[in-house]
Amino acid sequence: MCYDRLGILNGGVMTMVDVPVNLARKLAKIDAEVAAHKAEIARLGRDKIAQAKNTIFTCGSCKKRVPFARCDFIQEHWYERPHSCNEGGSWNNSEVGFCHILCPLCLEENYIYTHTDREKILFLLAVHKLDPEAIFAVMWDRFGAGREKRRRTAQTRAGITW
Repeated sequence: MCYDRLGILNGGVMTMVDVPVNLARKLAKIDAEVAAHKAEIARLGRDKIAQAKNTIFTCGSCKKRVPFARCDFIQEHWYERPHSCNEGGSWNNSEVGFCHILCPLCLEENYIYTHTDREKILFLLAVHKLDPEAIFAVMWDRFGAGREKRRRTAQTRAGITW
């Protein structure tokens, strides 16, 4: 049996190990397959997000149809009071169903919980666990009535505006 001498980094120390050539080749082939599959998974994830962005949303107010990519998503937050002297109050994210989608045409907020497209929205965001930041044009965080704050996403950090 033939062996290759390979350097293995173990705990910050380089150790030389004799590895059978067959095993080294098989593992290298498996590593190449894993890398190819990871690239395919990343591509499929991008395709999934693109499909979700192009999904049509019907505004409950103006009844016009627009893709999710043009709408804004408003993440609701609710306040929890402190339970004792040692704890501070905290803001918590509401579930997707209790958030709003802002129509870009009439600027009306559509409450997801009572919207006719509720099942489609929950299917994309809750069942498939797609990130709203990747699908919608702008993300807003709402802390109580009338206290919206634009979320700093990768797009806003890069200076991209709509």
